[in-house]
Amino acid sequence: VSAAWILWAHSHSELHTVMETPLEKALTTMVTTFHKYSGREGSKLTLSRKELKELIKKELCLGEMKDNSIDDLMKSLDKNSDQEIDFKEYSVFLTTLCMACNDFFLEDKK
Repeated sequence: VSAAWILWAHSHSELHTVMETPLEKALTTMVTTFHKYSGREGSKLTLSRKELKELIKKELCLGEMKDNSIDDLMKSLDKNSDQEIDFKEYSVFLTTLCMACNDFFLEDKK
């Protein structure tokens, strides 16, 4: 059974509309946010540098990023060097942010 089928079946079940968990909402937000910005320039399956910059500016409170910071981020995320960020590369970015937030809260508890 593929992950896509599981997601489709879950999204079409009666329980989904009534009992969406916070984690399911977070996952849905990750996916819909990616697709909100992808495809404005080129492929709907990737984010260009400009699309990534707009996503970060409008969806994350990271402050104003300078162009060289965006370039460095693109370079570090773009593992296949195609000058675009695919969903897997975007997911790695979000995972890294989650890990940094977790580390922050762990330090705060010490």
